[in-house]
This record gives sequence, C-alpha cells and structure tokens, in this order.
Amino acid sequence: MNISSTDKSIEAIEIQNHPDFEKVISAWRKTKDERAKERYDILIQFTKFKSISKVSQHLNVDRKTVRKWIVRFQESGFEGLKDKQRSGRKSILLDEDIALIEKTLKEDIPEHLNENQWHAKGIANYLHLPYHPVLRFLKTKGIDIDNFPYNRSPNTIDQQLNPKDPPIKLAIEKVVDKTLKPKSKDEEE
Repeated sequence: MNISSTDKSIEAIEIQNHPDFEKVISAWRKTKDERAKERYDILIQFTKFKSISKVSQHLNVDRKTVRKWIVRFQESGFEGLKDKQRSGRKSILLDEDIALIEKTLKEDIPEHLNENQWHAKGIANYLHLPYHPVLRFLKTKGIDIDNFPYNRSPNTIDQQLNPKDPPIKLAIEKVVDKTLKPKSKDEEE
C-alpha cells in the first residue's frame, strides 16, 4: 500500500482499530529505546491529532517520516516498526576461525588463564584473532561473556552456538549472589 502525498486515505481510526495497536501502546510505555519510542509516539499522536502535519509539528519530526511509520504500521503491523536488517560489512572471521571459537568455548579454560581472563578479549588473544570480530560473533550468538563469568556447561554452550530458538543471553551464575547478597557481620570482620 503506497500512499501518495495527495492521498487522504490514511485514517486515524484504521490505526486505532489495527490488531497490533495495543502492542504499540504497551511497547511505548515499556521501551527505553528512543528511536522506537518516537515511532510508537507517532502512531499514538496520529490517533489523537488525526493529521500527519499536526503530528509532525507536535513531535518536531518531518512529515515524510511520520507518513513512513504510519504506512509501515498499516502494511506490516507492529513488526513494521522495527528496523530492517542492514547488510553491513562481512565478518573477517573465516569458517575455520568460527569453528575454533566454538570448540574453544566448549573446552575448559586453559590452565594458564583464570576465569576473570576468559572474556571476549581473552578468547581473541588466546586464539590470535582480532577482538572486535570475535566479540561480534559472540554477541550474534547471544553469548555475553565480557562482563560476567558465564555458564560453561556443554549443553548451554551448544544451545547458544546452535540455537533452535532466537539467541538468548547465557545464564549468569554466582554474580547475582555475590553482588546482591549483603555480607554478614562475620564476613566483614
């Protein structure tokens, strides 16, 4: 549905009655992402002002931008408000490098390193690979090992490297107990 600038067929009631409009309101309340919040706000304000020009002035956003997000919502619902994936630059990691990273994650931490050194930078150094591509690879797999010790059980690593569902963050062990649990008087002395 491509709507020209002279076409007045965008109706606020269509947006309000769209099956995904409740998702927009809910997401608007919860999100901290400013770009997403602006998109949700455009739709919400459009149902209030019923005019692209008024929404544009109220939110100080270009009319073309307001129109774009309304049309994308009409065409694709809530999913249409998400950023489209960009092609980006291809990773410099070779298939052999990726296989080596996966194998290394499944193995025990090398004896000369401790758990605090076993993060993306430590893995990159250990394998003689560039840090940022290793970090990006781990992030795309949902493995966040830069800040905390991570669950190294073989099942968890396999699930992260070969997910059946979308990537999820690995379970963080020990850290929650250590950081949230107050020290007893015996431990302080």
